[in-house]
Amino acid sequence: MFVPGTTGEKLSGGDDRPGYVGGILLEDGDLTVEDSLVDANDTLGIYLRFGAKATMRRSKISHTMRGTGALASATIVYDASVVTFEDSAARRQLLPPRDGRQKPAPH
Repeated sequence: MFVPGTTGEKLSGGDDRPGYVGGILLEDGDLTVEDSLVDANDTLGIYLRFGAKATMRRSKISHTMRGTGALASATIVYDASVVTFEDSAARRQLLPPRDGRQKPAPH
């Protein structure tokens, strides 16, 4: 989901479509994600920049897989952006080992 420069947006009860580069990409706006699962995305779970603000409420970011580069991150927050987790989790991000199978990233 790409949300450029919007205010007051809300995603509730969502299950994003896995396999995309980035589950939630937010620029210069605010978004509340409630009761949702951001799962099995390529490279990023949630990416914020340009002063974006996101609230993850009763939601989970998991199983983010390493893309073509070295990155596999649940959250990336740049440029004075803020993400708030309320009763939420970011866990079990995946990195492919040399044999190509997925395994949990180290903590």
